[in-house]
Amino acid sequence: MDKLDRIKDAIRYLMGTGEISKQQDIADRMRMNKATVSSALNGNEKYFTDSFIKKFNFAFSCMFDEDWLLKGVGPMLNDAGFQKEFKLDEKLGYFVCYYLEYIKIYDNGSPNINLFDLHSTCKSIIEEITKNDVSRNLRFFQIKLREVAKKDYYAKQNFKYKVNEIINNMTSNKEYAIMVGNNLMEEIKDGKYGKQIINRIIKLLFSSKTLIDVKEELKYLIEALIIEYTIYGYSLKRIEKIIYDIFSKYNFYENYFVTKFPIPKDIVSDNEKKEYIDNLSIKERIEKLKLFFEKQKNKYYYLFNIKGIVGDFLDIKLNNVNIYNWKTKHKFEVEISGEKPPMYKHGKFEENNIHCCILVESVDKNNIFDNIKQELDNALDILYNYHNIECKIEIDYSRYIVFDENKQVAGEGMTREYDENFKREVRPLDYNYRNDTDKLDEQYNNYSEHILKNENKTSQIIKSSVRYFRKSKETNRLEDKILNYWICIENLFNIVIDFPEYILDKKENDRKFNKIYSILPYIIVKNNIVNDFWNAYDYFNRRYSYEKDSLIKDLNSESKEKLQFDKESINLINFIDNYELLDGISELDIDKDKYKYYFDLLNDKCEIEKYIEIDLNKTKETILLLYRFRNMIVHNAQYDITFSNIYEKQFEILVLKLLSVVINEYYNSKGKDDLKNIIVNRYINQKQTILDIKELGLKTWFNNQ
Repeated sequence: MDKLDRIKDAIRYLMGTGEISKQQDIADRMRMNKATVSSALNGNEKYFTDSFIKKFNFAFSCMFDEDWLLKGVGPMLNDAGFQKEFKLDEKLGYFVCYYLEYIKIYDNGSPNINLFDLHSTCKSIIEEITKNDVSRNLRFFQIKLREVAKKDYYAKQNFKYKVNEIINNMTSNKEYAIMVGNNLMEEIKDGKYGKQIINRIIKLLFSSKTLIDVKEELKYLIEALIIEYTIYGYSLKRIEKIIYDIFSKYNFYENYFVTKFPIPKDIVSDNEKKEYIDNLSIKERIEKLKLFFEKQKNKYYYLFNIKGIVGDFLDIKLNNVNIYNWKTKHKFEVEISGEKPPMYKHGKFEENNIHCCILVESVDKNNIFDNIKQELDNALDILYNYHNIECKIEIDYSRYIVFDENKQVAGEGMTREYDENFKREVRPLDYNYRNDTDKLDEQYNNYSEHILKNENKTSQIIKSSVRYFRKSKETNRLEDKILNYWICIENLFNIVIDFPEYILDKKENDRKFNKIYSILPYIIVKNNIVNDFWNAYDYFNRRYSYEKDSLIKDLNSESKEKLQFDKESINLINFIDNYELLDGISELDIDKDKYKYYFDLLNDKCEIEKYIEIDLNKTKETILLLYRFRNMIVHNAQYDITFSNIYEKQFEILVLKLLSVVINEYYNSKGKDDLKNIIVNRYINQKQTILDIKELGLKTWFNNQ
């Protein structure tokens, strides 16, 4: 890999994290002409120089390791090799690695992530009792709080009485449970609980106990810390950067002192900053995690174009939303040093006179769009209610300008929806690089032959469900996504059959929900097992191929070939057959844990039996939460959006798996099976599959496929 390849890898990383979306963003950050940047990135030696590379890195706060960029030596990300760079012991190394890996799992919407700590669970219980009050949901949260009470140090030590009172009264004496819950929330809200978690983490990390002694509690604490950062208002992208910030060192670029470490404001000079960072202990760095619970919310004004409304002297105020005519009102100062912000130059923001402004408060301006959309939608609802509107009123979320509390430009943005060039050239459905086009062509033909051409009831239901899934993907409104996902599932379970009573919850009257809740987890359990081992391949391939350092052992060519690392076409069975070649691939405990986890699943019948039980329960949880969201939207029009992005991803994955199963089964029957047979037969066959796996063991079962 040469310098140009490494720069392109760095750009791909920046695009993947959402830092940039197009080449123009790089030019803007580097304050260079786009044509110059384009020439450099095309390998023109006149422009692609070491100086260009250093300036590129400086533009992104020296995120990338300079030795890696220039020489290909060391890790890609600056400060990424924490364990090696800071000589972390095994507990500290595990803490950092698990934190970063869990962020990846969290962001992917995995059903295995934990979204319940003491704070989030109590918050959900109070919300459920006051807004929804469904006994099934309350029993679910009661179980979750019991689980938290067993694992959470502070739940056991400081809040044992209050937690037990909530558990014992939340289904029978709800008013009292809410009062106790509110009392507890006062002690843990606004980052208080987050700081307690950090205190406990520090105590474990710097105690005489071994990693084995503290590993399980440490994992829970890391998960809880990420939950608390989310509740406090940080985006996942920012939460990931927090760990890089506290382990950040410093660089000098053209006499500029650059660091991401949160230096106290009273340290001003570069020499003082340098001395301060040089003398930091590891414990002092970990302590700085608390600072992110002390950050005050900043006020921001977000400005959007709005279409479908006119008026020379328009000035409508609806709570924090203001719709007005830019030309006549002049709400903001837009002149900076005689120039308008770049948005005006290349975005043509002034084409429409009517603008929509919303005031928001947040610790992370990258984590407010869901709140913005929710509040702006509420404002549009009022307009539609009080006026006979024939033309659709639409807010253009694709481009915006941000003003600070002093009404000075603080930033601007163009989403991928606005950047037509990006949509056309970077994000299209691209068949050029697919190696499964023959398989896809076969699937398209099957779909056309057995579903599109067929007019029976089953094909109509499948087409309807596929359409609702597309609607979920196309809409920007969270509530529309959730409702469409549920309709998609409900359509496919609109079958009349009495399943054996033992699989249904007799306490509930909602038989359609019970059918979905009881049967769907079994229908997709095989898919979940297979997907989990694809995740195993992706993890170790990524660790070996992209994060290779002194901690990763070098595989000989034969082993690498058998494991299929860096291959485009992968046979999962071959990877599983050669899985033991990964033994000892890394010195990191997190890699050792990952290896052992999948090794035990493949070779220990008890472990795969536990896995299946957990998987079925996790799927049930996802279904229950999806239905709960659906009901809160339909009946209350109110819901907590703290984890909405995570839940949305989980729901999407669930629906995709169900659709995949139903469509494939319909293919296999050549369009002859009705929906009832598809659902029931899949359920029966999957119950048999579970039995086979338990009796044969997972590795033998895989090889029999």
